Amino acid sequence: MSKILIRTGAAVTALLLSGALSAQTLTLMDFNVRSFEVSNESGQTLIEDISDYIEFFRNQDPDIITLNEFENYTSRMGRDRMSEIASALDMYAYYIKSYPKDIGYYGNCILSKYPIVNASTKLISYQHYKGEGNYQWNSDEYTDEWGADQRSVGYVDILIPTSETENVIVRVACAHLDHLIFWDGKIRQCQEVVEFASLGNPPYPALLLGDMNESSGTPMAPIIEVGDWIWEQNLNLDHCFGFPKGKWTVESAENVNAGVLSDHHAIKVVVTLNK
Repeated sequence: MSKILIRTGAAVTALLLSGALSAQTLTLMDFNVRSFEVSNESGQTLIEDISDYIEFFRNQDPDIITLNEFENYTSRMGRDRMSEIASALDMYAYYIKSYPKDIGYYGNCILSKYPIVNASTKLISYQHYKGEGNYQWNSDEYTDEWGADQRSVGYVDILIPTSETENVIVRVACAHLDHLIFWDGKIRQCQEVVEFASLGNPPYPALLLGDMNESSGTPMAPIIEVGDWIWEQNLNLDHCFGFPKGKWTVESAENVNAGVLSDHHAIKVVVTLNK
């Protein structure tokens, strides 16, 4: 399932005009939400009320949010969590499916204050020792080459105002790469991300965010060779990159402690699009 939330034409026009003076500078946030399992005395517990997550996003006030380990419509979630967050924050949203999970899906999502005019998703190459139709808990041998479970990458093209009369399209990609796959496999996953989102020669200024489960070293080479590494979370997991090289200026970058909401910090980056 891939879903785009849209507004009416009049609402889009009003939104673009309201943001026209500052939208060349974008505030980005990436966060692995761990399927909304909070830390408590029991270890990790799935929670029904995600208002603390919504308030966390609202307090940071990002223009674009990318989220990993995001379950939607599953029996555990009980409803469309992506639409719930998007509605509360008045944002557009797009879901990136990694694999079906009981009655719903597991994957990633992208939220944007600005209209989404195009979007696409790709499953990263994967093989399971039990064959097609299996997506989790791979054998050790297969995990080394293909990963422990199915991963995905997706992107949205966002219409962003640069003045009261002009706009620019920015491509925002989001990925969640495997945490157990060996180096050769991780390099292959990174290459697939670059090729799918056309990050080596992007049609528009582009950004990539997500949980790469890797430092910015050798396995990330396919990404680093064509883009600028903007920020890496201090656990060496979550990243932000800009494309092509030299297209983005970093105004600020930080890790935001999410407390009990996840085993990851969020990353928050402010970038300006260079002319």
